[in-house]
Order: sequence, then structure tokens, then C-alpha cells
Amino acid sequence: MDSVTLGGCRQYDNHQTNIDEDDQKAIWKRVTRLMPNLKKAQFVADGVGLRPHRTSIRVEKERMTLSNGSILHVVHHYGHCGYGWIVSPGSAITASQLARQILQSGEARGGEN
Repeated sequence: MDSVTLGGCRQYDNHQTNIDEDDQKAIWKRVTRLMPNLKKAQFVADGVGLRPHRTSIRVEKERMTLSNGSILHVVHHYGHCGYGWIVSPGSAITASQLARQILQSGEARGGEN
């Protein structure tokens, strides 16, 4: 591996995009306690990512009727919060299965299934 992403913290209602030195130190302490060999790693960059919080991941299909009467089929796939790296591959399989159901049933071509 050429690089590793370390860290993460959950802070509700914190919308700051600047690096917090206390968070940075706490993350470094946690990861190097688990993997002491990372203390020798070359530092590349810090980053902050804001993720919306939901009580659950949304993976479902929806049939919407537009104002012109046409039907729009949507597969929702969002709400992973800070767990996207972990769970999104599995939930993507579910989302693709839902899209396949729409295509195979004829719904996308105007069928009523």
C-alpha cells in the first residue's frame, strides 16, 4: 500500500471545516496505539469531511410522477454518515439490484409493474 487514511470522529452539529489540533492529536494517539509502526509513516495531508447524519441508510426505489405526467424512477442510496467507506460497497449491491429490478420489469419503459 502506498497510503493509508487514518482517523475519524463523530461530532453532531459541528460544521467546522478547519483542522482541529485536539482532534488531530486524539486520532493520532488512537491509531498509533493500535498500530505503533505507523509512528514511522510519512505524513501526507490532513482533511476534514462533513457528513450528514441519518438514523439509517436509505437504499430504496421510488416512483415519482413529474408535473408533466411522466414517471421518474429513482434509486436512493445515501445516508452512510461516517460509515461510507465500510458499508457503501454492500449497500451499492442492493442499490444496483433495485435498479436492475426497475429495468427488467419494464417500469423504466413505462410499464406498470
